[in-house]
Amino acid sequence: MKGKVILTSFGLTTRVGCELLGTELKKDGDFSDKVIYLFYEPYNLLDEMFMRSCQKIGFQNKNILVSHKDAWPEDRKIDYVFVGEGNTFESMRLLRDKGLFDSIRKACLEGGATYLGASAGAIIAGKNISCARLFDKEEVRLEEWEKEGLGLVEGIIFPHVKDLDELSGIDLTPLLHADGRGSLTPHAIANDGILTFPGRE
Repeated sequence: MKGKVILTSFGLTTRVGCELLGTELKKDGDFSDKVIYLFYEPYNLLDEMFMRSCQKIGFQNKNILVSHKDAWPEDRKIDYVFVGEGNTFESMRLLRDKGLFDSIRKACLEGGATYLGASAGAIIAGKNISCARLFDKEEVRLEEWEKEGLGLVEGIIFPHVKDLDELSGIDLTPLLHADGRGSLTPHAIANDGILTFPGRE
């Protein structure tokens, strides 16, 4: 079974994001033995806030791993992966440079881990991250193939957008065809909203 995908515009460092993700995750039951791996841009220095949020949901300290401190654990099952807010292009550069892109994809698609994505992390869950140009400066160099997302969701993700009518003045055609294989389905996430995609066989 492929893991669930849960996407928000705001993540574990905000009241709204924490409430949305916490409410959704608590449907899974007891978290005392569940392992979560957190990825966020390390210069945000929000470790304590992330730890408190994870503890509030029910994760034990020993089961909360942080990418800029903890290597990807090859010997432990990861139950949840969180990819947080930041500049989408910088986050993708870091994920690829640290070798986490493939590890996260494998954990979700083969290991059944649930993916939690907030803002940039939500965009990265889709098929392509080129739509991030609407929200972020593209200051890091990524080759076109590196803009392919994790592909956990069929389509592309627009966080901070209540519905696509908000983007009516923007030509979305190049973004919807960014992967060169046909039209990608757009998904919008309001700032107070959440998108969930069930696990697949």
